[in-house]
Amino acid sequence: MEISFLDEMNLNQIALFYCAFAAGLFVIMSFYLSLARKCKIVDEPNNRSSHKQPTLRGGGIIYWFSILIYMFCYASDPNIWVLFSAFTLSAIISFIDDVFSIPPHPRLFIHFVALTLVFFALGLFSFCASMLWILVVAYVIFVGVINAFNFMDGINGMLGLTSLVTLSAMQYVNLFEVNFVNPHFIWFPIVASIVFCFFNCRKKAICFAGDIGGVTLAFWTISLMILMMEATNSIVWILFLAVYGVETVCTIFHRIFLRQNIFLPHRIFLFQILVNEYKLPHVFVSGIYAFLQMIACVLVIFLPVEWYWLFPIVLLPLVALYCSKFYLLKKIKSK
Repeated sequence: MEISFLDEMNLNQIALFYCAFAAGLFVIMSFYLSLARKCKIVDEPNNRSSHKQPTLRGGGIIYWFSILIYMFCYASDPNIWVLFSAFTLSAIISFIDDVFSIPPHPRLFIHFVALTLVFFALGLFSFCASMLWILVVAYVIFVGVINAFNFMDGINGMLGLTSLVTLSAMQYVNLFEVNFVNPHFIWFPIVASIVFCFFNCRKKAICFAGDIGGVTLAFWTISLMILMMEATNSIVWILFLAVYGVETVCTIFHRIFLRQNIFLPHRIFLFQILVNEYKLPHVFVSGIYAFLQMIACVLVIFLPVEWYWLFPIVLLPLVALYCSKFYLLKKIKSK
């Protein structure tokens, strides 16, 4: 990516910039929450919810503002304009869904179009020109990633804490292993996640990220994941999302087994059972998930084994932990 004034700053100037950036996001968030209250952009609890009281929705809009600010910082880079267009397209349809609730198929179509723009901006079409099947797999996996980020937004602190772990791991690789992107492209969502956690990672959340937050953050993470894979010619980095992936894929198979519509809301995620049935605090459960993701990231970065061994080493224990859900459900039914 092109050089910006950020790249010419010394350490003290960068620290001041990010303090101002964080303060600006706090102001944006405060303004949005005031607007959301007036416009009643609220997530009302129902029999499938994990929260008990009405909670403002759409606080993740600060992720879109973050990519907007980043775009102005690197406006001379044509690729950032394409990425910004993709992020904005997905953010618009997601915010509409936050306010009015729309069917899944229009959202899926827009996500597909936005993913195509991301693939184009990051050169994935050229990278996979001789292996088109990889593109098909990429679409399937990354659409799943987008939905996984949305699923995790219903528990206080889940989206913010696990994203901080994943983004920090990516930044470590970027700074100390292989430089695959301008570090500021990772610092921006890290700072935004810290600000979001202030409003969400608490006993009584002030707001949820909403679709606009989950989807925008998912697209940002996907973009970084693609850049990592292209720079290292390795798919092992997908394990930086192992906890989300195992939870989502296993739950989908569970719902298919139960003959449920996988597009409808439910309460059979493991974290939902821990919060709703076993009454564990939201932030405690979110902290466990973030800790598990941190362990997965550490194993991927530091374990001295071939990359293909990392998949069973990381995934099988997570699958085993997920399967404890069935014991917990059985225990509930026996009461």
